Amino acid sequence: MEIEKKVDIITIGRSSLDLYSQNIGADFKDIKGFNAYVGGSPLNIAVGSSRLGLKSEILTAVGDDKVGDFILNFLNKEKIGSIYFGGGTPSLIKSKYIKKIIKTLKTHFIIKNNCEITLEANPDDINNQKLKIWKKLGINRLSIGIQTFDNAILKSMNRSHNSLLAKKALKKIKTQFNNYSIDLIYGAPKSSIKTLKKDLRIIKDINPPHVSIYNMTVEKKTVFHNLKKFRKLKFPSISSVLKQDEIIHKSMIELKYINYEISNFSKNNFISIHNSNYWKSKKYIGFGPSAHSYDLKYRYWNISNNQKYINEINKKKLPEKKEKLSINNIINEHIMTRLRTIWGLNLKEIKEKFQIDLYSIKKNELNLFKKEKPWGMNGGGKGTCNYIIIKRGNKKKKISRIPYFFLKKKDKIEIVTGGGGGYGNPKLRETYLIKEDIKNGIITSKELKNIYNKKIKDLY
Repeated sequence: MEIEKKVDIITIGRSSLDLYSQNIGADFKDIKGFNAYVGGSPLNIAVGSSRLGLKSEILTAVGDDKVGDFILNFLNKEKIGSIYFGGGTPSLIKSKYIKKIIKTLKTHFIIKNNCEITLEANPDDINNQKLKIWKKLGINRLSIGIQTFDNAILKSMNRSHNSLLAKKALKKIKTQFNNYSIDLIYGAPKSSIKTLKKDLRIIKDINPPHVSIYNMTVEKKTVFHNLKKFRKLKFPSISSVLKQDEIIHKSMIELKYINYEISNFSKNNFISIHNSNYWKSKKYIGFGPSAHSYDLKYRYWNISNNQKYINEINKKKLPEKKEKLSINNIINEHIMTRLRTIWGLNLKEIKEKFQIDLYSIKKNELNLFKKEKPWGMNGGGKGTCNYIIIKRGNKKKKISRIPYFFLKKKDKIEIVTGGGGGYGNPKLRETYLIKEDIKNGIITSKELKNIYNKKIKDLY
């Protein structure tokens, strides 16, 4: 009888912390800083062999201190926390192939026990048998491409399902999965504020744990681009789309969703790990035609042609191109992606990660990062409207609520955004936001007691 091998290699011995100079070649006295890495031969062998696809384990001991925390945190980051089947319609794939893919991933990577495994699916692919099989395979989250519940819009987008089928599919999903997401699109042909409000009413009734709502983007060399170009499809005006965006964010907050990223909304404890990793500049690997990867230094992308991709794979070649990112590009991308999220920028994290004191460099422009109490904590304040200042030579002109203004060459424009009156009653502030306030040093434990009548332990 063949016995299944659970581990390929076990290493025994020390694990440690190695420090490397940030100033290569400099005398010790001139070194300005160090980068920290895990060390110790047994640990290095275990990590290296696992990256090569072996099932590795290490028997070691770490101290109950900062060094031990560093090592454990490093090893935890080596594990895969999210697997996502997307890019097309993976719900059409036979279950045996999904099983094979998951098995292969587990062979070559260390998968966390609570790994989020998401499968994209169309409503017309959903049935009870498939749902049970997917769940058995380890799929624990579904992303459903509803797009809209309006039949006319669905037809204009050439979708194969209708509103009734979408509702039936979601009803079946709720019997098998407690974690699922609905994808919606606004700004599509034939869409309007009326159709959007109808979609949001249905969302209220269904109450899904996660919703992604995207503005329709028409790419060049697509069917929709040609239809738009030759005016065979009428798209809503920019003002209508902007109004729809405003309605979405207001409505979803009223429905108690966390707007953790510009286009993503979730209930408590249902924030997508996969989505968040993109916005938090985490490493990821993409498999298949057109798939992208990122390792914090290089960006990779596979060729988009299906047959060429398969041919290269059969030749044991990686059909990919890559781009080395400059340190400025990496930092800028980190800033731009984090600003899309509820977590925002952490200047301390940037300093530790990139050895750059962003606040010192951009002190004048970064006053917005001052740890001021959220509006509403002390009763709020008087709101102000948006306005702009036109600088023309030595003269300034304030413009507010004027439909248009003609600019001249060399005019300088200063945009001043208005301030609101606050969050409202501070006692109604969500617990997760209060936690963030404490974490970021915005309020103290004493203020927590005075404002919310709570202690730190009450938040966890």
